Amino acid sequence: MVALAARIFHIWHDRAVFHFLTEPEQLKAYVRQLASALKSGGQIIIATFGPQGPQKCSGLDTRRYDAETLQNEFGSILQHQTPVGTTQQFLYYQFSFSPTRVSDSLPSPQSRALREHAL
Repeated sequence: MVALAARIFHIWHDRAVFHFLTEPEQLKAYVRQLASALKSGGQIIIATFGPQGPQKCSGLDTRRYDAETLQNEFGSILQHQTPVGTTQQFLYYQFSFSPTRVSDSLPSPQSRALREHAL
């Protein structure tokens, strides 16, 4: 692993590495590297296989995660600390947008009006 300078990144974006780290030592080294290279208050974006994802990809073993198991890998570095020293849990979600599916997933103006009237 290449050592990165300390506290240089505002954003850490991992599109397809984390799920290939299958050994505990690899995961610990990754989290240490991330924690060292990320500035305080920096953002972490991880794209990894979910619970129904493949067990192998490109011939390599993978690990699959849900929100809880992914958060467990990062431990306390994901907690938000307030100015008075208390910690708060924050959850962030990112979704992929597909414009070809918009018309199928959005309610029609008529159904929206009916729901609003029913309320």
